[in-house]
Amino acid sequence: MRCNDYVSFSRRFQPRHLRDLGFLTPYTTKSRKNLLPRLKHLSLRGVHVDWDSLSDLLLDSSLSTLELASHPKDVRPSMSQFRKLLSSTPSLRSLSVIGTGPEGPGSEEDSAHNYESIHLPHLNKVTMGYRTETGARSLFHFLDAPNATSLTLEDTSYPADPSDVNAGPILNYLGTKQCDGNDHALDTTQQPPEAGEKRRKRSICEYHSESSTPKSSPSVFPRLQEVTLRNIKSTFHPLASFIRSLSNVTHLELVNTSMLAVQALVPYATPAAISCPCPKLSSLFIKDSELRAQDLDFIVCKLSHSRQSMGARELDQLDIHVDASRVADAHLIAAAAAASPDSKVNIISDSESESDSSDDDTSFFDEEDEEAAYRPGGVFNDPEFDAYWSMGIAAH
Repeated sequence: MRCNDYVSFSRRFQPRHLRDLGFLTPYTTKSRKNLLPRLKHLSLRGVHVDWDSLSDLLLDSSLSTLELASHPKDVRPSMSQFRKLLSSTPSLRSLSVIGTGPEGPGSEEDSAHNYESIHLPHLNKVTMGYRTETGARSLFHFLDAPNATSLTLEDTSYPADPSDVNAGPILNYLGTKQCDGNDHALDTTQQPPEAGEKRRKRSICEYHSESSTPKSSPSVFPRLQEVTLRNIKSTFHPLASFIRSLSNVTHLELVNTSMLAVQALVPYATPAAISCPCPKLSSLFIKDSELRAQDLDFIVCKLSHSRQSMGARELDQLDIHVDASRVADAHLIAAAAAASPDSKVNIISDSESESDSSDDDTSFFDEEDEEAAYRPGGVFNDPEFDAYWSMGIAAH
């Protein structure tokens, strides 16, 4: 593990003189073919390797967990290398790829769709932290994991990037295995129509109908039971398409993801309505610092009822993390919770929980020492990082 994740946002690995000294190079592996025969878990965070040598080495093991994270673009595996790596791990049960992996097609010859998917029958848990939508779709194209039950999808792009990464094409591909080349522009103003609108306007059920999973295009992971979406930016169409494909999901977590994701869970009782999205959902976790009082009222008082009216099971547990400073009247929260007596509703104030956590941890660190460690020349001793932040500090 390399602790400085900042470096991974650079196109080039720093420091440059260590660029070609990857772990497990051909020089270290050629003399011992069966080097790690009992290896079960491998995690490379900010540490790159000779990817071809790693693939050859893993052929002699029965790897069950693979975690790759935080690699600058010039030390990431190529399309062919990434596919070779997956093909050498047929026993894989857990795969995590965060801020690494092939970025997407640099040319038509380098497109992931020029390669066949890798069948991974034992793969159960998939975690994807993407920084580009093409990179995420390339990864998912490589995966033939029909038995996966857990998926975490997170936007891990650089927070200071001038534009957001549109997750629409990723969600659409996950839900339908189809590529939508017309959804690359992220329109944050798009909203689903309100209930009761005249038929000249499209109702939400029509949105669901258009974006539902066609029989000829099954979802990428048809047996998912648990799904987590973090920091996802998307318009309504792809969210509805993805959520409608979650026919077996019982637990859903939405972290810093817009209310459009919640609205995609709502069926509308009209003649054109189809089956309820995510019909087996029993546990819903929502964490959003911008959650408004009216959003809270809708989630607690109306969401479960509207889903049950279309045949979905009742939400057994609803956990909502809110920023207390954004909720004007605390009594509204209590009243909303009481309005749903059949479900267990937990409303947690993040500011209070964070305060409690910090109080518990004060005996384990000194704030002055910690601040000094991050200053230029501090104990982390990373010149590239120090130089970057020195300029930032001077600018302020």
